[in-house]
Amino acid sequence: FREPAADGAFHDTGIPEDLLLLVEATAQPTLIVEHCVDCHTHKLITLKHDESRYHAKFEEVRRAVAKDLPFLRVEKNPEREPEDLTHNHAKTDHCAHKFCQHPNVYPRLGSFEVTLRTSIKETPIFSKISSQKWPKLSSVVRKAR
Repeated sequence: FREPAADGAFHDTGIPEDLLLLVEATAQPTLIVEHCVDCHTHKLITLKHDESRYHAKFEEVRRAVAKDLPFLRVEKNPEREPEDLTHNHAKTDHCAHKFCQHPNVYPRLGSFEVTLRTSIKETPIFSKISSQKWPKLSSVVRKAR
């Protein structure tokens, strides 16, 4: 990657451009939304489980944040390390109950968890698992400010 110096000439920084873009992307504040997926695999656990509601609520949050906080990136179910994904509800018989929340399941069953990630820390904004309710958009935006 080359950067302009005070004299107007370009000098090689020695840092690959891909790495600089990655550092810049991770430094940007990000709203992380973890939400339930593959709901068809756990329909026997709960009859109220409708995957389209999770996708629709994510889109509502994304649009509200884009409108009021355009500097904030919004990510849905960002990838996790493979060792974090050791538990699969669809393949595990002992998880056939409504409130299964194993720490190694991602995304978690029934989850709609909103977290603000900055370069310094992660701050929980909303938890459907804890509240057993859907988030209010105004509250999510206000807490993310």
